[in-house]
Amino acid sequence: MKMYSEIFSKVIALPWAQCVDKPGVLRLIAEMASSHPAIGQVRKEEVLKALEAREKMGSSGVGGGIALPHCRLDELDDFVIGVMTVPEGVDFDAIDGEKVKVIVFIIGPRFRTSDYLQILSIVSNVLRQPHVVAMLLRQTTADELREVFRSFLEQAIPVETEEKRKEKSVTDEVSFAISTEAERKVESERGVNPEWLVIRLFAAVILLGAFLLSCPFSSKTNQWTHPVDSIFMATSAVCVTGLSVLDVGSYYSTAGQIIILVLIQVGGLGLMTLGTFLMVMVGRRLSLRDEVVLTDS
Repeated sequence: MKMYSEIFSKVIALPWAQCVDKPGVLRLIAEMASSHPAIGQVRKEEVLKALEAREKMGSSGVGGGIALPHCRLDELDDFVIGVMTVPEGVDFDAIDGEKVKVIVFIIGPRFRTSDYLQILSIVSNVLRQPHVVAMLLRQTTADELREVFRSFLEQAIPVETEEKRKEKSVTDEVSFAISTEAERKVESERGVNPEWLVIRLFAAVILLGAFLLSCPFSSKTNQWTHPVDSIFMATSAVCVTGLSVLDVGSYYSTAGQIIILVLIQVGGLGLMTLGTFLMVMVGRRLSLRDEVVLTDS
């Protein structure tokens, strides 16, 4: 499609990059991105901050000597795509533990979700081919590297009619849902329904908090608290409303006050943030769909 061809024609490249670690790679990416015409008035510090935030959600080192750092910014109107090679390899916390030699970065506008995912898909499909990585590593000049990479991207652009393209631009979020249908089915088979995830988390935290607040150790009188009052207090704390049917200072013990404080902190920090942290802690990698939902929430 013409739009993607125009984006890929502006790819920036850097062969034989001198990087010793992951932070150094991200700084170099921010430097390279600042020279791209689409970056506009966005400062390289903002780009670096966004890349670092994305990497905290899970390493973009996808294995096989490849890393795909990416992020989205509100200030951008177009995409910034770049490729760099590090023949000696650099530690990037890749999922296979191997050093990364080919790094492709994508920085896109936050509002162009379907294009963002489409470009990620195209780049991923290109880099999945071993001969592409080998070819990129053989290039010694920026012009050669840019042209070789651009040609591979052009060949991978899906054929699409103009009518379908117009439908996609009008229904961006619908296209996003369709493009991730396979992933949604996998999540459903696992018993995870993303649309209900937030509601379930809220309900679980509120019910747990209500139970703890009902226990005798939570009140100064050492007696059970009525469940309705406890549910109201827990809901108010998680939703950070400030409403209360019981005087926190005079009714609740130190333990009860700590429970309320924890519920307030959980609600203020955000359940999706905590959910992401727990997924990372148990070793689950965030999918592209998870990432987009979390960054938009």
